[in-house]
Amino acid sequence: MNNTMTPLSVQDRILVVDRRLFREDTTRLFVGVVEAYDKYVVRARGYTYFVDPYQVGGTGRRVEERVRLVSLLAGEVVYALPSDTDVPSVQIKCSPKALVLTDNKSVTLDLSEWLYRG
Repeated sequence: MNNTMTPLSVQDRILVVDRRLFREDTTRLFVGVVEAYDKYVVRARGYTYFVDPYQVGGTGRRVEERVRLVSLLAGEVVYALPSDTDVPSVQIKCSPKALVLTDNKSVTLDLSEWLYRG
């Protein structure tokens, strides 16, 4: 009997936090829907966001939808989001003390630990 847990399924919603290589790097996030996966790589379709530590409320989203391959071995943090997350409606809201992901419907996730704290 195989008791291994599958961490992801097709159609799961995920948030990927890119690993910053340098202190001054912009925090980059990806929110998407899993299209395919194996034990090393996830293929997801969604949107890229950034947090600019030098601007008040400095967040943004790339306009176009992207397909991203995420290595599960590269060091990025991957969060599982609720299945009812409305990916196209997701916003990243930033203040000097808080970073929050929300779709303004059912999901609100505090990401303040990813704020740049120079």
